[in-house]
Amino acid sequence: EGSDARGQGRWSLAAARFAGLALVSENPNANGVFRFELDGDETLQGQARVVLAQSRLDAAAQADLRAMFPDIPGAPVGPTFAQAERALDAAADRFDLSIPLEISANETGTRLQITAPAEAHAASGAVLRLAPLRTDAPALVLQWPGPALYGAVELELSGGGAPNTGVLLDTVNWRPEAPFEADGTVTFANWRAANASIAADELGIGIVVQPRGGGRVDLRGPARITGPLGDGEVRDLVATLDLAVQWGEGWRVTPNRGCLPIRLGGLDAAGLSFADGNLSLCALNGALIAADAARNLSGGFSVRGLALNGRMAGPDGQPARVSAANVVGLFRGRTGDFTLAIEADAPRLAIEMTEARTLAVTLERLTADASIAESWRISGGFDAGTLSDPALPGSVSAITGAWTAEPVDGKPLIRVNAGEALLTANRPDTEANRPLFHTLRIVGADAVLQDGDINASGAVVLEGRGEQLASFVARHDVSEGTGTATVTADRISFGP
Repeated sequence: EGSDARGQGRWSLAAARFAGLALVSENPNANGVFRFELDGDETLQGQARVVLAQSRLDAAAQADLRAMFPDIPGAPVGPTFAQAERALDAAADRFDLSIPLEISANETGTRLQITAPAEAHAASGAVLRLAPLRTDAPALVLQWPGPALYGAVELELSGGGAPNTGVLLDTVNWRPEAPFEADGTVTFANWRAANASIAADELGIGIVVQPRGGGRVDLRGPARITGPLGDGEVRDLVATLDLAVQWGEGWRVTPNRGCLPIRLGGLDAAGLSFADGNLSLCALNGALIAADAARNLSGGFSVRGLALNGRMAGPDGQPARVSAANVVGLFRGRTGDFTLAIEADAPRLAIEMTEARTLAVTLERLTADASIAESWRISGGFDAGTLSDPALPGSVSAITGAWTAEPVDGKPLIRVNAGEALLTANRPDTEANRPLFHTLRIVGADAVLQDGDINASGAVVLEGRGEQLASFVARHDVSEGTGTATVTADRISFGP
């Protein structure tokens, strides 16, 4: 008769295509029930389920997703970032999204709420689950007038090669033409790729996504990282994070305050293995690393008072210590094919061959341009160096030259080209004895360090007069501390 003031019903909706909210669905549908009351406050209540089947993120959203992961394959985090980017990119290409909703309306406005878990199942096997963070409150609320979105959310990501991730967002807020903002904690478990991994137990996280693209993620707390570094490996590096990752017209990684404290569980590089080191990583030129829209890299870091204790590679594993007053690294090139230019002030390598014998190499300055793409190569120089070893009959100083390093058959090969050094005999035991040899200079020296062996060649000249006395070929076994040298003189003459 049209006189009832209340009622209920069912509804369903289907469409050929839906495009919006940063996704496209080729098979959208929805259904639900409703109840209304026209007496008093004139309310409407209902439940619904929206299914966006055969969905994909739109091109802009997929580009933003890829931009969130810096492309740095030669860094310890490179393989894990690349694996996560591939997995999420594949998941974004094809997924089914199911969202349960509660609907309420009255004279003051309309509210859509998610009070039960919503899930996205990707064809790749990845699953994203969104649920209420609290038992007494919905996960998300979208209300009119506004519109405005707010809530408290638990997110779980797993499967399909994606890192197992748990996100607890205490606050979520959005309005049209305003940033999407969220704050909470994130946990990474079993984020692995080949010989690399990232783990974190409750990192503080803040998320801001701008309405026209770009955004920022702030991370606070300890993260444990294992991964490759050139031909070597970083193990159990624990970085106490307080940094921002920003994207939009490129990306950049910057500390929020001061430097990042880092504890190093282990480092294998260039025939050395280090453990239990501590250092502080400070940003240069405004960012630890950054890239513009054309993928050109910038930024860098400095490490003051570097000191690492470890051992040489090989069965003997002699104790070794590397130190430097300051180390600076600057990024150049483009993502995927870049150079890290490193300069170390007063670097020193000390190897304890025996309790009574320490071999030490000290330089005034060491440079290294590390080119990192699918493989790696390092080139640089050194000057004002000294070598001391109690087993030698003299001292070696004024060491200068250029050097390179690259992998050959999976092992590092280090070359020294056109090196020079000054050889000075040890002081005689008594005034009556003469020095074992005159002061000499090694010139045109070339050396190769591979598999624990040093093979070198060059010429010996008399210091001050420049006359070549001989040429030499030498071999030195670093682990044994022994070697041989063959000296060839074309002519020897004796005179007063």
